[in-house]
Amino acid sequence: MRTEILLTLSILSLLCLTGLGEVGTIEYWLTKGAEEYVNGSLKEAFESFDNATTIDPENATVWFARGMALSGLKRYEEAISSYNKSIQIDEKNADVWYARATDEGYLGRMNDSLASYDQSLQIDPENKFVWYDKALALRSLGRTQEAEEAWSTYRDLSYAHISFSDNSGESMEDAIVIMNARTDLDGVGSEYYYLEKRFGTDAVDRDRISQYLVEDEEGRSYDVLEVHLTSGETATIYFDITDFYGKGFV
Repeated sequence: MRTEILLTLSILSLLCLTGLGEVGTIEYWLTKGAEEYVNGSLKEAFESFDNATTIDPENATVWFARGMALSGLKRYEEAISSYNKSIQIDEKNADVWYARATDEGYLGRMNDSLASYDQSLQIDPENKFVWYDKALALRSLGRTQEAEEAWSTYRDLSYAHISFSDNSGESMEDAIVIMNARTDLDGVGSEYYYLEKRFGTDAVDRDRISQYLVEDEEGRSYDVLEVHLTSGETATIYFDITDFYGKGFV
């Protein structure tokens, strides 16, 4: 699903072309194919993108788009060949490397997939989805330590927009204020991210977390999390969630 979102966004960027263009032009086939792709008409999208490659076989974008349509049709070998042609023309498109890595993974070529993920990250090291998938690939290859490092990077990027106050969190008066969370889900996730950074990973350094909500007389909302550590100790942390509480989970 993460890859599909990325690829859909990539294909939507093609719609920035001005209109359908004159029938038979590369702009026409690209825009037509993009619309068909977004509408789920993958066979028709492939045919449109294939027509575009015939008109301009040196255009990296059309080969990428053709590959995406083939991937949607689960024709992964052909998709990878199309991505390879795109890469031969322009090797600096991180999304093409990511798409190739994904399809190589579908075919069970995990070493090749990992190499493609690495290429994507060299170009765009801030793409959290690639780090997430790269972690899965590393874990499948038994490279546990590297997988954990990739997962940690994914988490850091996922919550880079969140700000935490410097409070200790040990009481309601000294609660850690969470700022810039976009939704309740985002905010609650950042709480667990904070605990992971402070107390270590789940099932290794801590057994479980108990959680409940309280409000003060001024109407501020707090999440109270009791962290049960494997050492036998329990730490109680207060988060001031007023900034995001009630924003919804979508």
